[in-house]
Amino acid sequence: AVICDPELRRRFQAAREAYNAFLEAFPDSKYRAEVIYNLAYSYEEEGDLDRAVSLYDELALTSPTAAFAPEIFLRLGEHAFETNRFNKAIEHYEKVVALGDTPQYEKALFKIGWSHYAMDQFEEAEESFAQALALHTKRTEDRQGDLYQESLEILAKILSESGGAAALDSFLKAHQSPAYGLDLSVQLGAYFQETARY
Repeated sequence: AVICDPELRRRFQAAREAYNAFLEAFPDSKYRAEVIYNLAYSYEEEGDLDRAVSLYDELALTSPTAAFAPEIFLRLGEHAFETNRFNKAIEHYEKVVALGDTPQYEKALFKIGWSHYAMDQFEEAEESFAQALALHTKRTEDRQGDLYQESLEILAKILSESGGAAALDSFLKAHQSPAYGLDLSVQLGAYFQETARY
């Protein structure tokens, strides 16, 4: 999302000037990582992904456990995903997962599944989507969330292409009749109905 509003662009440019002045004046500051993160974010918001990714990479190396580390690794994963470097994307998403229960955790699991799916690694994709669905089911009763619904849709598509109802039955048994099993069954039926029309 490139910022087109001239006033907002001016503010981002002014912020970057302040960030750069701070980094030059206080190169060893304990706030250095936060300032670099904000600088990277401002570049990303203005559409300068190369500079943003370069700064996120620096932070990934120098501050891998900072409070904003899950966001950094997720952003690096997103950039790799969007440029079809799926193995690299998985590496970054797995770093988010390794950091534990963060707000980015569920999305990282989902994107690991998507990355495997994009590379036709369907078994690995199944497992990642199953983990994302199980986590979502534990965290909330609201099963209408985007990640939950998209995980169901992709998982149903994988199951439809790998044996349909029999694949669903095997999947549900292997995952000990998960709480999302009924939703997945309904989604698989909807997928079959939709594809039968074409």
